[in-house]
Amino acid sequence: MKNFGKIPTAQEVLRLVKQVSRGTYRATMTCSAEEETKTLSAGKRNSLFTMYRNDLRFKNHTIIGIYMKEFCILLVIIMFCSFNTTVFASEDIADEGCLEAETVYVGVETRSINTVTTSFGARPATMEDIIESNQMQSKPITTESTVMPRATWTYLSGYAIYNQTTSYNCGPAAVQAALKYLNGDTPTQAEIAKGCGTTSTEGTYLSDMLKYINEEQSENTYVSKYQATETKMKDYLYSGVVTYDAPPIIGLAFSENDGWQYSSGGHFVSVYGAKSDKSEFKLGDPWIGYNDLGTDKPWGYIQPADRIFKAYNSVNIGLMY
Repeated sequence: MKNFGKIPTAQEVLRLVKQVSRGTYRATMTCSAEEETKTLSAGKRNSLFTMYRNDLRFKNHTIIGIYMKEFCILLVIIMFCSFNTTVFASEDIADEGCLEAETVYVGVETRSINTVTTSFGARPATMEDIIESNQMQSKPITTESTVMPRATWTYLSGYAIYNQTTSYNCGPAAVQAALKYLNGDTPTQAEIAKGCGTTSTEGTYLSDMLKYINEEQSENTYVSKYQATETKMKDYLYSGVVTYDAPPIIGLAFSENDGWQYSSGGHFVSVYGAKSDKSEFKLGDPWIGYNDLGTDKPWGYIQPADRIFKAYNSVNIGLMY
């Protein structure tokens, strides 16, 4: 504290009054109060200065305590707000920028309503398929992911989902959608099914779909992957959409109890959307348009990556990107 050897000026009294007011009493000096202080006599200014100076000396510890208390309260508020932002951000943006794909209905087989209640068109890989896949030339993948500040979606613009025409044609339907996107046109689903060796009893092997689609287009050379880790699976799906601008196709087995719209022991879906942090992907499902689920449910939907991996890992059907 400065030791004055003279009568303090009005400005010095005002400065000290404001200092005490801000620190202890939270008072606000109005313009009228300031003018009144300036017009005080020298004696009154001296008395007022001495009073506030002594008050400030004795209450320094109070001022510090109040500042520390306010700082701690502010810190708690900031932490609470940050926590809320982190927790609710994922909920708020779960469907942010969610792009619905076009849908193309190409008819279905003649059948009685509800005679087929589950898709079974994806066949598990053979040992020969796995060996052949392991011998394929490696294809670069994008291993980085963007987590902050907010994850964003990348979609295959203009992608269209085709319904499967039979209960076992999920593979050919996924190939049909991919060829339409890559080439601008596509053979009929019946032609694709024949070219992929699809059977009415077991469906299609991913390896046969891979050979067919690479023969029918040159925009993207697909490679197959079996028994991939969760991290690798996410890298493959993300790279297909973002790096190669081509829809990956993945074989899954899943249950309604795990958060899917229906249950299946083996099914192919395509991937046409990927989140930058690889936490979610958007799937194109040919079964929904076939089984009349499409009347009230979208053919494309978002699933978290860990749920997709559980379905991918539960059966060794494989994926291609």
